[in-house]
Amino acid sequence: MPTLHPLLLRGDAVTSPQRTPWGGTRLAKLFEKGTDTNARIGESWELSLGDELPSTVRGSNERLTRVIAADPRGWLGRDPGRAQSLLVKMLDADAQLSVQIHPHSDDPTLEANESGKPESWYVIAAEPKAWIAFGWNAGVTRGDVEHALARGDGSLAQLLQHVQVEVGDTFIVDAGTPHAIGPGVTLIEPQYVADAKRGLTYRYWDWDRLYDARGVESIADGNLPISFSGKMRALHVEDALRVTNWSRNGADLLTSAFDRAGVPDLNHALTHRLIAGTRGVQRGRVLASEFLRMERFTGTGTIAIPPIEMLQAWTVADGEGHVLSHEGEVLVSFRRGQTFAFPASLADAQTRLEGTRLHILRASIEPA
Repeated sequence: MPTLHPLLLRGDAVTSPQRTPWGGTRLAKLFEKGTDTNARIGESWELSLGDELPSTVRGSNERLTRVIAADPRGWLGRDPGRAQSLLVKMLDADAQLSVQIHPHSDDPTLEANESGKPESWYVIAAEPKAWIAFGWNAGVTRGDVEHALARGDGSLAQLLQHVQVEVGDTFIVDAGTPHAIGPGVTLIEPQYVADAKRGLTYRYWDWDRLYDARGVESIADGNLPISFSGKMRALHVEDALRVTNWSRNGADLLTSAFDRAGVPDLNHALTHRLIAGTRGVQRGRVLASEFLRMERFTGTGTIAIPPIEMLQAWTVADGEGHVLSHEGEVLVSFRRGQTFAFPASLADAQTRLEGTRLHILRASIEPA
């Protein structure tokens, strides 16, 4: 088999406003997603091996799955089935997403074609005071949540743990953790969705919004909607309550699943800023869960790439550069907004990352 090289992927596998009505324009304007620079795009599927919005290779337009099929071991590594479960998206929220939760992959109620969807977030753009909601506040019980939902007055929002975010913040969103992404947040979202299965999301609440057939929220005047033609998106309250991990709330949950620019202690992390463009390329702390592994590279210069014997997705939040072989051959060139698939077989070769103003996330499935 010839030596495999990283492959740049196209950036036009995007969701429609009907599917992600909360999407903004940053993915189109800042990261060149889709074909219309003014388009509202909620999600760009950066690396996808499924049939829904599959990844294609820039230039050849060949599906990435066909390329991988020619050398599965070389691309996927020692655990092909697990490696194929990697799904990486870019997400942009112009309005807050629903309060949602994912079941664990071994949930006994899942159908044969269903999967849990543990995920992670890496913030690449954030408006001032932009926030995410991550778990319930300390002391919140199932009864508190049920009571707030029954009242239907929006008080559920007060039970959520809100965190103001900045560029470089990283979160591991394990199964059983309620979460929501607030307006003004753009992030990279690596996910684990079992090969050939459908990842499940249960919605607790969708802020009582109504949407028309175009995915546009109904306009409201005071408490009365002008248009009564809109519909609420489906909720899954009983399932959401059932899969919630009620033993993990508050700061303890956040500390175990949050990283700000490589600072491991949350108290210091809350005042630490990521400084891109520092001397040399800095490799950030690896953040990993049972399923996912992420690490960041920032700065200007050259750095040796630590090996991972699994398929990897490299997504470029800023800068431009190259991946070089040990001999100096350019394996792939990239710029802001692009994602390239990195084959597992290159873990045995010496490769280097070189570029200017680099701000890159490397995501893979955590080896079993």
